[in-house]
Amino acid sequence: MITSKFITVVLFIGFTNLSELKSANYYVSSSDGNDENTQQQATQTQTPWKSLAKINSYFGSLKPGDSVLLKRGDVFEGSLVLSSSGTNQSKIVVSSYGEGHSPVISGWKKIKKWTKHEKPGIWSSELDRNTLLNLVSIENKIKEKGRYPNNAFVNYNVNENGLIELPSHINPKAWESATFVIRKNQWIIDKVSPLEYRADGIRLENNMRYPPKSGYGLFIQDHINTLDEDGEWYFDDKTSNFYIFLAEGQPGSKDIKIGSQENLLTNQGGVQHVKIQNLCFSGANKDAISLEKAFNIEISNCTIEYAGENAVYAVDVPNLKFVNNNVVTALNSGVFFRYGTPNSIIADNNITDIHPFFGMGKSGDGNGVGIHSISDFSVIANNRLSNIGYSGIMFNGIQTIVERNHINNYCLVKNDGGGIYTYQGANKKLNFGRIIKENIIENGIGTTSGTTMSKNISIPQVEGIYLDDNASGIMVEGNTVNNSRRNGIHIHNGRNIQIIRNKVANCYIQLALSDDDLGDRIENIRIEENQFAAFSDHQNLVSIASNIDNHATMANFGNNTYITPENQKLFYLIQKQQPDRSYETSFMNLRMIEAFGIKEESPIRIVLPSSTQTKYNLSNQQGDAKKISLSTFKIFNDGSEISSIESQIKIQFKKPFGAVAVGFPQISDDNLYQLSFNANTEQTQILHLFLRLDGRPWSNLSLTQPVMLSPLQTEYTVNLGKTENADRILLLIFSQDSSKDIGLSNLQVTAHRVDEAAHQALLFHNPTDSEILLTDPSKIVIPAEGTDRSLVLKPFQSILLYK
Repeated sequence: MITSKFITVVLFIGFTNLSELKSANYYVSSSDGNDENTQQQATQTQTPWKSLAKINSYFGSLKPGDSVLLKRGDVFEGSLVLSSSGTNQSKIVVSSYGEGHSPVISGWKKIKKWTKHEKPGIWSSELDRNTLLNLVSIENKIKEKGRYPNNAFVNYNVNENGLIELPSHINPKAWESATFVIRKNQWIIDKVSPLEYRADGIRLENNMRYPPKSGYGLFIQDHINTLDEDGEWYFDDKTSNFYIFLAEGQPGSKDIKIGSQENLLTNQGGVQHVKIQNLCFSGANKDAISLEKAFNIEISNCTIEYAGENAVYAVDVPNLKFVNNNVVTALNSGVFFRYGTPNSIIADNNITDIHPFFGMGKSGDGNGVGIHSISDFSVIANNRLSNIGYSGIMFNGIQTIVERNHINNYCLVKNDGGGIYTYQGANKKLNFGRIIKENIIENGIGTTSGTTMSKNISIPQVEGIYLDDNASGIMVEGNTVNNSRRNGIHIHNGRNIQIIRNKVANCYIQLALSDDDLGDRIENIRIEENQFAAFSDHQNLVSIASNIDNHATMANFGNNTYITPENQKLFYLIQKQQPDRSYETSFMNLRMIEAFGIKEESPIRIVLPSSTQTKYNLSNQQGDAKKISLSTFKIFNDGSEISSIESQIKIQFKKPFGAVAVGFPQISDDNLYQLSFNANTEQTQILHLFLRLDGRPWSNLSLTQPVMLSPLQTEYTVNLGKTENADRILLLIFSQDSSKDIGLSNLQVTAHRVDEAAHQALLFHNPTDSEILLTDPSKIVIPAEGTDRSLVLKPFQSILLYK
């Protein structure tokens, strides 16, 4: 009897536990739910709960395996807070049910009450908030804050007392309480509130990590006087008044909304094993999803759109998975996995329009990034990123894999970044097991807005793959880099790095090695079986720069292919940094670098033929190309002198960045333009040339191209590249240093038809997960990778085709 009773009790307890562990689905509908429904009723689709507030109040009672399901087609205002844990086998799930578009967790709030301001076009509304406002939309389009000046920076000067001096037309006293958006270098744009607004300038706090630098630019925001263009806005967090400028109409007839919720998904500390899927998060004033001190959270098949800071922010969340999501428009960064997120997976996501505006992201380092993952053992794979304000992907940590991502259009707001970027910095940690493999990176754009004069007329520092200070332990294999404004692959003070079987084309420099005092010496670099292709004469293949004589020992080269146009004879740049941080540059070919001490086993050299040409004479004197009238040239600033001697124009640059200008023919975006001229000089020196509009408003129309002049050479050719349609054009010629006399003659510009020039070499890539059939209708020769007139291009592979 005792045995029988014991068995009965055990069975009873067992069935009770099974009953308690049975999972339940809880339904929520903002359109036909009722928060007064019981827990049992909420498990039926006919009697759901109504609000996120109800779910938040019950979430802590959820058990492993339970699900919270939001009705498709509904919009839920507020924020969801995760407060209960599942198990690894039975996760808590937040998802959707029904038909239609994904349920939306929304932070948007429409502004309904308006007062007309005394200033024409300005309207105001008092908001129920007194904290920073980031996100405003009109008719579902994100609007920028008002700024002065519109669409421009003004250059500033920092005097010996640390005061920031502004141009005379700006009186800081008239802008008291405003925020100053200050570009401090190529990669930092900070928003600061001055300690002092004085008539002669502004004063900032001392000991800032990045102090302002003379010659850079700033603009002003967060002030009512900035509002003069349609849709510009300003929020005064002291009075809670919101102001907007409308060029026409009244605000009541427009859909004007703000991000009223700081976050749309958060968690209580210690939450584990939760899956979020099939939802849309829209309109967070800060981070749409903000997770901290959690474990094994998965977010999949969601849309995260319109975030005032980051779409996703996580810290201290190991085993975090972010898979198969769409991220659209985040004003700071897209996905930011900060410290404490090891074993994370970021895969199969579409991420676009990240950090699209100046002055709307956060201050300091590491902002404006598409995907930013810091911790160890991470996987970043099969993501598609486009239109990114700074770097596409940034990563750190050991044994991190960055594989098969497609990155297009990056560094649109800030420079000194890359499509893929990693940086170790001063701690000099030796990393290992890091892989950058089979990514496709294209169109690194860069910007000169707010930079110094010297940077403004130089090529923006934008890299395809950028391995920055003390980066180490990296295999870079099978990647494709195309059309980066500066370098395709750049190793800056890196160690223990392999660059293997990559294709790099159409960048200003395809491969750059830089060694300076910002990090340890470059060592143990292996560069083998890559294809480096210059598509025009102004592009170079390899640059090796150092402040000591270690050029020949930085890297081991082997079996690389070098592809250049017919006119590009010297495609290696050897640069020696001088004490003043300028560079002495020598241009070399393969034979010359071997004599220099840089040896390579079995290099392959391929020469592209020239395209057809149409020539124009830059002289205005009866079409005589050998005579250039002195009146054709003009001094661009007071740093140069010009005179005419027989058939030459003699130029002397009296100080750094002295410039002269000559009129240029009307240009068309159907052409690529090439400049040829004769030059006589008594010393080796570098000229810089670019096209710009004549008169105001002026802007650059081409990249700045350096030309090394030598006493041993008289004929020169420079490719100015493709530009936009324009007339009223100037060709600017300048030197970064003072120079001796230079004699110029026989200036001619050659127009290459774009369709003809481009077909000398093409780079095809496949950024999809499926094989594609590549045919060759243009009769371009297919190199060793293929033998017939068509071939199958595997996912994330590429091929260089050329005549």
